Amino acid sequence: MTGVQTCALPIYRLEHLRHEYFRPGETAIGIVARERKSILVETAAEAPASYALPADVHTFMAVPMIVEDKLLGVVCAANRRTVGKGFTLDHLERLERLSCQDALASNLVRIYAERSNQERLQQEMAFGRDLQQRLLPAGVPTLRGCLFDARTEPAREVGGDYYDFIQIDQDRMMIVVADASGKGVSACMVMAMCRAFVRCLVETYSGLEKVLVELNQRLYTDNANHLLVHLAIVVIPHHEGIWDCACAG
Repeated sequence: MTGVQTCALPIYRLEHLRHEYFRPGETAIGIVARERKSILVETAAEAPASYALPADVHTFMAVPMIVEDKLLGVVCAANRRTVGKGFTLDHLERLERLSCQDALASNLVRIYAERSNQERLQQEMAFGRDLQQRLLPAGVPTLRGCLFDARTEPAREVGGDYYDFIQIDQDRMMIVVADASGKGVSACMVMAMCRAFVRCLVETYSGLEKVLVELNQRLYTDNANHLLVHLAIVVIPHHEGIWDCACAG
């Protein structure tokens, strides 16, 4: 917890207090934080030793900032600008009123910041969800002797699952089913990389083994977190023939 003090102290003392940390129950500021009660020291000579006031502090007051029973901080003041005079109960009451306003303002800033973060996160999720849907096939192909159906539903807004139907040439079609480890946007990005690489490699297709070896190398090189991708590929001839299948992780 930090204490920010507005007072007639030397600049070096103000900077020190702005960066000093106070534990609950230690020093005057920490005691106010723990007890959640204001304190007033009209004369430093009368202050308890537990307050541990610096030697150049002659009069002091501190007030807790509380909103909805939650401590946000401590507002304090030291040394009146009128030299030789101490703070009074009237000063303390005014500081308490000001602290309530500051606490409410601080709480509003926090609420708006959280709302802004949530809205930004929702926008990112909406972007990822839209991207993922655009990367999936709009429909399923028709092939003599085969009946296809496909559906994916991420556990969160977006995920790393994907499938694809890729026409290799007039005689062969490739079906890909894959799952990038993890959830959320990171898995979605890896899925997008995997899809792009597979489609690129199909342009020079000469066998599943070469596709998987090259795909593995590209994913490992461009995937900083080295997220794992489980993948299954089937190459189906348009007419009767042998189906080529492969799986990798």
